[in-house]
Amino acid sequence: MVELFHFRGYDIPVHLLNKTGGGTETFEKISDWHLVQLKKYVGVKETDNVVEIGCGIGRDAIPLTEILKGGTYIGTDTIAPSIEWCTKQISARHPNFLFIHHDIHDTLHNPNGMLHAKEVRLPSADGSVDLILLHSVFTHMFGDEIVHYLREFRRILKPTGRVYASCFLVNDGIRTAVQDAPRPGWSVQFKFPFGAGCYINSEREPRAAVAFEDDHFIHLIGESDLKLDQILWGAWSGYREGARSGQDIVILRTP
Repeated sequence: MVELFHFRGYDIPVHLLNKTGGGTETFEKISDWHLVQLKKYVGVKETDNVVEIGCGIGRDAIPLTEILKGGTYIGTDTIAPSIEWCTKQISARHPNFLFIHHDIHDTLHNPNGMLHAKEVRLPSADGSVDLILLHSVFTHMFGDEIVHYLREFRRILKPTGRVYASCFLVNDGIRTAVQDAPRPGWSVQFKFPFGAGCYINSEREPRAAVAFEDDHFIHLIGESDLKLDQILWGAWSGYREGARSGQDIVILRTP
């Protein structure tokens, strides 16, 4: 019998929920926190056209159905069963919500995938999207893949468009600190260099957690012709002043 988790009127299979990150004990708390942050820092309007990369099992999509009454939502993910569930359960109730499987080869989430991340073209018309969301996606990607996605974001965003994306940003002081004493509950140390400005947490599974030097990540943003609006420092390292819960957040806009 499939174990289910009840969330805002949906019964979510726990084995798929666990692939989203966290578990049943944190699912609703993280969802609520995401929505609070989105409303505060980028705004979400009823008529917005939203794209979410790495939508998982609908942790953000489900609460967004209560907001995007006159807008649209497209969620993409590499985990096919999650996309199938979201289509059958969420799209069936909300036809303006569309879920698309991108069969990207990813040793962590989709080892049998046939596409390279740099081959993906997002399923939105040029200049049509108001808001792009990524939670814990760039934390599993490398520089060339991130640049490709950022260029796709630039293509599909409206002139007033914005991007809200989480990541791990480090400098020498933070890397030294977390290597000696990672914050409880995170256990990320980023000991291993992995190309220019990039560090990984595990040599056995490089995508498990990926961090970038602050300046290098800003350089990647510059290659896409997007503008860095602000950085919301996360509490994951314990060494940023004014840090908020979770990972670091970059907010990007069109120039």
